Amino acid sequence: MPVDDEIQRLVEQWRPERPDLDLDAMATVARLMTLGRLLDGAMAELAAEHGLQPPEGDVLFTLRRSRAPYRLSPSAISESLLVSSGTLTSRLDRLERKGLVKRVPHPEDRRSVEVELAPRALKLVDEVVTVHVGNEARMLEVLSERERAALDRVASKLIARIASGEWRSKS
Repeated sequence: MPVDDEIQRLVEQWRPERPDLDLDAMATVARLMTLGRLLDGAMAELAAEHGLQPPEGDVLFTLRRSRAPYRLSPSAISESLLVSSGTLTSRLDRLERKGLVKRVPHPEDRRSVEVELAPRALKLVDEVVTVHVGNEARMLEVLSERERAALDRVASKLIARIASGEWRSKS
């Protein structure tokens, strides 16, 4: 059974039990959650094809878009990715073992290090981001330009609302 049919079937099972609930909202949120899982799975599959995990790709993409010399402080990477320093350290350790990043002394502060994209990683990241963006475009090609613009507006509006926490019940 297609996923969307399954979502609708589950919602319809609730209808006679709880007709007082906004079950259309339940269906919409279930679709969004399913879409998120499907997108995560597609990204994980692409990363695995290149010997990476998505969080490692996030670090590599962050370094790549930082411009030459593709070097940032660990705190700048943590801030960009919204992860703790401990989480970042384990990602950096894995990437360093793979030869994709290296920790280098900070040019002005001997007590600090910076993280630099290894030369072989630059080629890998450029290859992966090209495939990644191509995949994203193919995923969205079912939508018209107008539908994509509407989706962007609606998604941005929902992200702002949910991130703000204003929707939470005060009771």
